[in-house]
Amino acid sequence: MTSDPIFVEVTEDLSASPLWNPDLAPTPLARRTWSTYHIAALWIGMSVVITTYTLASGLMQQGMTWWQAMMTILLGNVIVLLPMILNAHAGTKYGVSFPCCAARASACAGRTSPPSCARWSPADGLASRRGSGRLR
Repeated sequence: MTSDPIFVEVTEDLSASPLWNPDLAPTPLARRTWSTYHIAALWIGMSVVITTYTLASGLMQQGMTWWQAMMTILLGNVIVLLPMILNAHAGTKYGVSFPCCAARASACAGRTSPPSCARWSPADGLASRRGSGRLR
């Protein structure tokens, strides 16, 4: 029985493939410099933000004590952490980015064809197809 390696690197040259892109190519082992410390620091940095303080103050205003509010927020962050770890497993092991992992759901067609929302997006705001004529 062989053990599964912690990190995997692509050894063959895939640059001739029509699906290969330097931006989406797997990161080589030499460039994967993040350790568990870096990932934990990122998670803590994303957890300790102004919205967390706002949520805590709102929970205390609704009648919770400070430690109940803190434990509620900690529980919520741990619940969010578990899917994040599962989602990041392929990226940390194989060096692929999230868009590559997400493209697996739509096979190769999802990477080579533009998304259906490319024609219009909510970021267009008031200058969208319907709104642009009304502003003139």
